[in-house]
Amino acid sequence: MLFLGLPSARSFTPVEVTVAGMPYLDFMDQFAGTNTVIISGVVGAGLLCWLMPPQKIVHALGAKSRWWSWQIFIVGRSLPFLAIGFVIWLFFAG
Repeated sequence: MLFLGLPSARSFTPVEVTVAGMPYLDFMDQFAGTNTVIISGVVGAGLLCWLMPPQKIVHALGAKSRWWSWQIFIVGRSLPFLAIGFVIWLFFAG
């Protein structure tokens, strides 16, 4: 707790502890409050598509045509990789 609390307390003092140009407390709020929720949702949906048989997913979503079945399968399997690549790109670009 001291490891996380001390930089938070010092981020708004004359010491001005910053991470990526933001005060530490704002950075932790952005990281834990916003990005983690979005990333966990995308990764969770992707894992669900990887672990469930495609027939169950298609039946649960009510896809009638084979084209939609294929699209659900492709998006579900590729979305986690695209999301991780996007996060890495954002990290190194900014």
